[in-house]
Amino acid sequence: MKKGRLLLIKFLIISFPLLIILGVYLLTDPFKVIYSYHFDNYYNWQHWEINRELASVENLKERIKRNDVPDAFIFGNSRSTVFHCDIWESFLGDHSKPYHFDAASESLFGFYTKVKYLNKNMYPIKDALLVCDVSVFAKTGNDYDVTHIKHPEISGESKFAF
Repeated sequence: MKKGRLLLIKFLIISFPLLIILGVYLLTDPFKVIYSYHFDNYYNWQHWEINRELASVENLKERIKRNDVPDAFIFGNSRSTVFHCDIWESFLGDHSKPYHFDAASESLFGFYTKVKYLNKNMYPIKDALLVCDVSVFAKTGNDYDVTHIKHPEISGESKFAF
């Protein structure tokens, strides 16, 4: 009986720092993946970089909920951020609704899965601007680090793995 109690006390002492870290992570959600967020301007308010793919997909879903379905898309990596929707819209037709559908370190896999996602959900692609550099062609699969993993609705992979 004493050995069991002593073992339990040692286990609690050893696991206490881990429980504190887990609690802080669950409360703060530093990578914005546990709870739902409004990523209106996700470039300015973060203390560290979040997964821009996640922000792009969640912004798109919010926009579609408001019945504001875009039909012109800017695809690309972080270099595509210099192409602003309001400027691109001036080169498109009068009724175009552009959307910046970017991701950090975007790849061919990202382009393909985003177009596939839009097609699957029957969102029209009237115009598309693909911003490419040599890094886009370097990867053809999903990344699994925090800031580059594809949103599960885009990649078709497990939400738990995400």
